[in-house]
Amino acid sequence: TGNLLLDDLMAAAESEDNSISFVVSLDGDNRVMEAYIRHFKALDWYIAVAVPVKEIQLPAKTLVTRQILIISLIFLGSLIVAYLLVTRISHPLNLLASYARALPTSDFTSEKEESSPIDNLSTKYKDEVGRLAESFVFMREELRKNVKELIETTAAKERIESELQIAHDIQMGILPKIFPPFPERDEFDLYAILEPAKEVGGDFYDFFFIDEHHLCFVVGDVSGKGVPASLFMAVSKTLIKMEATRAIPAEEVMNRVNRNLSLDNPSLMFVTLFLGILNVQTGELEYCLGGHDPPYIIRTSGDIARMELTDGVLLGVDKDFRYESKKLVIHKGEKIF
Repeated sequence: TGNLLLDDLMAAAESEDNSISFVVSLDGDNRVMEAYIRHFKALDWYIAVAVPVKEIQLPAKTLVTRQILIISLIFLGSLIVAYLLVTRISHPLNLLASYARALPTSDFTSEKEESSPIDNLSTKYKDEVGRLAESFVFMREELRKNVKELIETTAAKERIESELQIAHDIQMGILPKIFPPFPERDEFDLYAILEPAKEVGGDFYDFFFIDEHHLCFVVGDVSGKGVPASLFMAVSKTLIKMEATRAIPAEEVMNRVNRNLSLDNPSLMFVTLFLGILNVQTGELEYCLGGHDPPYIIRTSGDIARMELTDGVLLGVDKDFRYESKKLVIHKGEKIF
């Protein structure tokens, strides 16, 4: 400043912060000094304390350096702990994720159970990871069991379907399917068709000559569907043909068939039936109903009339029931539906 140091010190005592910085050269070494001055007015003294700036800054630098070192060590230790924790959790989770991706392509049909990297996780880890691994192992075993059961069920289903198809062919084989059935007879024409709701069923029809001039035809429906109905249908059809070929009235055929079906019927099944015996020379039709829908007469004029009902219940229900038949004449050109 060009002033004596003493004068600058005295002037600094009157300043706001009571301090001044200056440089002291000792043996060619320049030291930055910081001086704090107070004026002791009672004695008119100036008291100054001068300290090298390096000595003031050294504790702070030491403290900052020490704090940086401690924080760095804590941060490094935290990173190591976090890495270990993440590795401990992520490694089994990665194994589980990889196993889950590979699970859909696994062969669950193999009898030999292959080991997997997640088998030991449930015993190694007792936390959520272990429980998750245990769930994966349980799911794998359940899938293996379900696939095995599905294979067995599918095989059984295919076997049943094959047997049902054979039963269908046998059932359809016992029904007349060639039309016209009697090409040498020009007195009448006849046609029928049957389409079961399932592979086999209880619906049936039949027609056959009792003698040279009497044609017996029948339409029936057994209760229920499937194999039981088809077996009951075969029994009913056989009994009808056996009794009708005795050349007895239609009502007597119904009585005998009903009695035979009712006597040995532990499953309590029944059959509805329409049975008719047509004299192909005269057109006279003797018919009997057993709980079945009545046929219709289609006149040559195109008019349609329902045939008169006869008293008759379902066959196979009451062995002592007595059926009654009725008669009508079918004229040339008229049809029974």
